[in-house]
Amino acid sequence: MRKKKLILFIIGLGLLTALLATTEWNTVVDTFRILSPMQILVLVLMQLLTILLISTQWWSVASHLGMKLSLLRIIEMNMAGTFFESVTPAVKTGGEAYKVYYLRQRGESVPRGSALVAAQKIISFLAFMGVTILAFLVVAFTRGGYEGTNGIFLRLLAGFALFLALILLIGAFFLRKKEISPSKSRFKNKLASLQDEFKTTLRPLKGKPEKHCIHFALGFMIWSLYGLKTFYLVHSFGFDLSVFESALVTFSAYIVALIPFTPGGLGTFEGTFYLLMPRFGMAAGAAMAIALTLRLVTFWFQLALSTMVMVFIGREKVGAVHDTKTV
Repeated sequence: MRKKKLILFIIGLGLLTALLATTEWNTVVDTFRILSPMQILVLVLMQLLTILLISTQWWSVASHLGMKLSLLRIIEMNMAGTFFESVTPAVKTGGEAYKVYYLRQRGESVPRGSALVAAQKIISFLAFMGVTILAFLVVAFTRGGYEGTNGIFLRLLAGFALFLALILLIGAFFLRKKEISPSKSRFKNKLASLQDEFKTTLRPLKGKPEKHCIHFALGFMIWSLYGLKTFYLVHSFGFDLSVFESALVTFSAYIVALIPFTPGGLGTFEGTFYLLMPRFGMAAGAAMAIALTLRLVTFWFQLALSTMVMVFIGREKVGAVHDTKTV
């Protein structure tokens, strides 16, 4: 398994290297020189705010489901999950198994942990769908689109819509109401018990619509921040793109990066930026510089933070084992 992950990571770096090899490197370097340390600091602070908002959304959903988890524990879980998300294929979907494991270690059963992960992921994807559609409609109707550009974005949006619809259909099938009769098979009885606990955990979501508003409001804020980071970076480099154009390219890159091909969408995310930004009149080298800077903050910086959290969790476990042996 580790060998496979390493191979995928090397493939991702290979894709990124190939993109850099086809880029006018002088344009990339000249674009980088425009950026000041203060602007990098602003991007880092925006990323830290994103991390806090994501954890707040998880804490909000967990509280809605009746789970007593502190915000600090949620932040720790998410950062550790980010580590696995960054070293396994697919952006925003990797690391979920670790989160269930983390919750299991903190006293929550596997069905309850899975229910929390499923609920948060559906809310996040629906919010993402909403902001992406909004960005697409604004760009399509205000700019009229460039030749073939609207078609590209529309196909990406349709692909993600089908992906989301498939997830919802699978969820609806799993949660369908039916009487489960006792079976002689111990495995079937266990599976039925797990399914029942999963459904019971999700039951509170049927009530309190004001809490749903909070969940989705946080989701819109989180995804809007991803677009705002690109918008801020684009204007820091001196280019004139609207916030909706910047957001649409960013969301399209995340849709492509969802394809489980390379760890953390390495190479595929940057490649999408490289191909789409020039359609709004930006030089390919400048688009690559923006993609690399954005990923420095949203991927590599976050990977470094999550690695430190994993080291802390590892030491915490070693300390707990040592204390147990001492007693």
